Amino acid sequence: MVYGPALQTEDGNFNGMQASKQHIHQLEEILGKANIPFNPVGNAMTQGNAQLEGFEVYLSQQGMPSFSFGTPITGTHSIIELAHEGDLYYTFKGDQAFLKADWKP
Repeated sequence: MVYGPALQTEDGNFNGMQASKQHIHQLEEILGKANIPFNPVGNAMTQGNAQLEGFEVYLSQQGMPSFSFGTPITGTHSIIELAHEGDLYYTFKGDQAFLKADWKP
């Protein structure tokens, strides 16, 4: 594990679409050119999975490929949530690199 944002893709088992390999590769190239470390997290989700929540799932259900990209948090929704300052910093820099990049849909 390295400092930096987590990149998670969905598998599309809920009548939506997953982000294509080209989209993920393009994001990895953007982050690589900006020297942003990140944590790839694969996640095979199924229809009965309780984690089927969130905006990326809504977008996917509408037919838009989606992925999650953000600061990893320890103890999410608990009394004490922890985030490392390195993760926050590189997520901020990764967002900047993404917004400045020439994204090809």
